[in-house]
Amino acid sequence: MTLNEIILLFFIEVAHGEGKNSLELNEQTKQDIRVHKLDLKMAERQVIGRTLRMDEWNELPDAQKETYSQQMLEAVKTRIQSRYTAGRK
Repeated sequence: MTLNEIILLFFIEVAHGEGKNSLELNEQTKQDIRVHKLDLKMAERQVIGRTLRMDEWNELPDAQKETYSQQMLEAVKTRIQSRYTAGRK
């Protein structure tokens, strides 16, 4: 095997390895997005008592949006912290 062939094989292995890593990262990102959406929905249900319709948020007064946003942010933080703590056990 020549030096050029060895170098070529090395680059092929690196390229395929990065491709596999990229696929794994993409799948992890998709899963993280799904979990984040679930966190938001659960926070909405916890704070408001139900899931709002798409246009319903825009109809709320600004003060109510601010209150809900802060409460939902805290609920999401709590869910993330609980998941993180559970994962470390």
